[in-house]
Amino acid sequence: MPSSMRGWQLPDRARHRAQAGDIYVGKVWSSVGKWFVAGQQCDDWIVTNGFHRMRLKEGMNDLLLDLIAALNTDGLADLSEENLVDIVLPRVTNPTTRATLQPMVDALLAGRSTVANLVGELLAKGDLPVIDVVPRSSHVVQV
Repeated sequence: MPSSMRGWQLPDRARHRAQAGDIYVGKVWSSVGKWFVAGQQCDDWIVTNGFHRMRLKEGMNDLLLDLIAALNTDGLADLSEENLVDIVLPRVTNPTTRATLQPMVDALLAGRSTVANLVGELLAKGDLPVIDVVPRSSHVVQV
């Protein structure tokens, strides 16, 4: 989950300026399964250089679904920059499977990777009722 920081608070390893649609994949051994897609609200995000940043070539947006499906399969333990460009990923050719996966890809691009993201978006737009909760004296006090 992203957290807001000022420039002076950022670690030296924060190097990538995210753009909507960027795909970030962990560089460190056994971290390839740790990846995310930068959603629509990421204009001011800065991402650690502990991730490889990938961008789809112009006109290749239909391959994003295939890339995301491949990132969720086993078999990738470590990625070097040299090896990253040599990986051949399978295409998802079954239309039913593509239709099943596409809403999830669309949600990632919209910045809604979790139910909490979607609820937060709906709350911000006023599309969900807000519960008036009395402020707590401490974060450990139950509501």
